[in-house]
Amino acid sequence: MEKQDEGLSQGEGEKYPLSVQQSNAESQNNRLGHAQIPQRALAASCRGLMNWINQFILSQVISSFPADVISSNGAQLYEAINYYAVHL
Repeated sequence: MEKQDEGLSQGEGEKYPLSVQQSNAESQNNRLGHAQIPQRALAASCRGLMNWINQFILSQVISSFPADVISSNGAQLYEAINYYAVHL
């Protein structure tokens, strides 16, 4: 036990000196370390994806994501999984 304690006190515990807290503190713009995506771009991407899914995969149309999925107890998700299970 004493040898392990000695090894840590001699610097072996400092193999990775940069901690997660330090790296997050350096990039205060975002805690994940990347630039935040603008809300308008996210909304436009979500609409485009929803339109594509409605046209090519689902028979039950999603008009409001995620509210429609929640109100139908995930029926659209089961339909999408079934579609991919059969067609892939």
